[in-house]
Amino acid sequence: MTARQIVDNCGDRRISVIVPVLNEAWRLPALAIRLSEIGVDEIVVVDGGSDDGTPDFAATFADLVLVSERGRGTQIATGADAARGDILWILHADCLPPRDARAEIIRTLKRPNAALGCFPLRFDSRNPLLALYAFASRFDGRFTTFGDQGYFLQRTDYIAAGGVPDWPLFEDVELRRRITRIGRVYKTTARMVTSSRRFDAVGVLRQQVVNFALLSLLFLGAPANRLARFYRGSPPEREDPGARSGDAAPESENARRGGGKRA
Repeated sequence: MTARQIVDNCGDRRISVIVPVLNEAWRLPALAIRLSEIGVDEIVVVDGGSDDGTPDFAATFADLVLVSERGRGTQIATGADAARGDILWILHADCLPPRDARAEIIRTLKRPNAALGCFPLRFDSRNPLLALYAFASRFDGRFTTFGDQGYFLQRTDYIAAGGVPDWPLFEDVELRRRITRIGRVYKTTARMVTSSRRFDAVGVLRQQVVNFALLSLLFLGAPANRLARFYRGSPPEREDPGARSGDAAPESENARRGGGKRA
């Protein structure tokens, strides 16, 4: 069966893209163009308090633009609550998915006991250490599967897993852990380009050491809100590290409909 036939045979499946953003106005145009090429059914952008015009630009291509409290976990949960698709696809603003992403998503979620899928990475940098990290991202594991790989899953599995935690850090790690209790995680064959900006800012090796150390502490039981202090050098955004997106956040009064492109 070809990729096109897979998509055609699953034509009733609606894919909602959820993009949590904070001051990403200059990065969104490339993602907007790529999503138009892919042909998704709904784009939900959730802003965490940008001051660079991000919500205004998002309104030119997104079906729904929401404003929530800052924090990727909070923003993703807000977007998931509002999205109407059968499949939720969580993307970071600094990524560029492959043009055949829709077919890859459908094909991956049809695999045996599939509960979560994501894309191996390719960085927009030729740094050999990042190339090694990108290679490792082809394999699923606690230290190799993260939200910048573009998690996608069926809404029913998202709900069954308890949704994404309302954490200031490592919400993606916890979502993967919850998902593995109900099914398997698969990587696609196509890769997704992502920005190396966070590594460039402090150095690749240093960033990887910090990531490994904080993840290890998380797995040993350290609360995410305390780890966020060391990662960001600022107070945590949430006092309760165990907060869950299942505690439905009220819809923001600033929510608004965008000018929306639909596939």
